[in-house]
Amino acid sequence: MFRFGDMIIQLVFLLLIVLFFTALFVMIRSVMKNMREKNDREQKIEAKLDRVITLLEKLTMKNKTTGWN
Repeated sequence: MFRFGDMIIQLVFLLLIVLFFTALFVMIRSVMKNMREKNDREQKIEAKLDRVITLLEKLTMKNKTTGWN
């Protein structure tokens, strides 16, 4: 015999399973997005540091040629 309560319980568990996998997918996607953004920020910082090092090397070379220490 068909019971309406059994069907509701099965639907609730099915929705819970779908909700679990949806939450897992969203969490993984968020972590991956944050990792990409972090890598982008790190690359920008590295580029700026390279620029500072280059400028310091130029300044050091200029000071050596002019006799400043």
